[in-house]
Amino acid sequence: MRAASDDASATAVWRLRCAGNGLRGSTLRVPGIDGTQLDVVVRVAWLDQRADTTVLRSGASSYTFADLPPSYLQAATRYVRLGVEHILFGWDHLTFVLGLFLLVTSGPVLVKTITAFTLGHSLTLALAAFRLLALPTPLTEALIALSIACIARELLGDPATPPTITRARPWLVAAAFGLLHGLGFAAALDDLGFQRATALPALVGFNLGVELGQIAFVAALLVVARVLQPLSRLPGAALALPYAIGSLAFVWLFERVLRFWSLPA
Repeated sequence: MRAASDDASATAVWRLRCAGNGLRGSTLRVPGIDGTQLDVVVRVAWLDQRADTTVLRSGASSYTFADLPPSYLQAATRYVRLGVEHILFGWDHLTFVLGLFLLVTSGPVLVKTITAFTLGHSLTLALAAFRLLALPTPLTEALIALSIACIARELLGDPATPPTITRARPWLVAAAFGLLHGLGFAAALDDLGFQRATALPALVGFNLGVELGQIAFVAALLVVARVLQPLSRLPGAALALPYAIGSLAFVWLFERVLRFWSLPA
């Protein structure tokens, strides 16, 4: 067994010798996480070079290994689920998408902007997953928070002034910031035990899951915007969300910059 830990996480590795079918058909349980906000990433590397990866959390603290090694389709399906979970629990990424949603007032332009963001983060997700591009994770997370602050600042701009490049060409800025957010997705994929042996199904599945979660979030925003439209006429309503987004961004930025000093020498 090998173990390591820091202030935010702990890692333990076991090598097991099992009789018969080994872990196949067995159930793994992690006691003590029900009722908590802890996530336990479980990755099992089999002798045939394939791997099982799942995330255990409160309410789902056990996992049963399949009797047969997972096929590439099963691996891709599992990573789709993990991608959906990552984006829907990734508050910083969702906040950035919310900022884009508030920034763009035209339906076709919104589709173009979200598509550009998708293309941007898909590119760097693939490059980083194959170790062709890398940034330290604390730096990446701090820059993601800064990108959210930039969008919030743009939302607070005076509409009467000449439009900035962000307002005139939001898809261009979304694509640029998407490159940055893709590095954040890649860090999450790496934490899930990404390996070259299952690289293609893992990458495609995870990216598809992220997109499905993102589409679901934008669809929910459209519904909420329609329901709350009468409230937009209230004094100060137009500034409430931009200030909330900016405040969150600076809290995240401050917290993540402080991690620079906790990096190993």
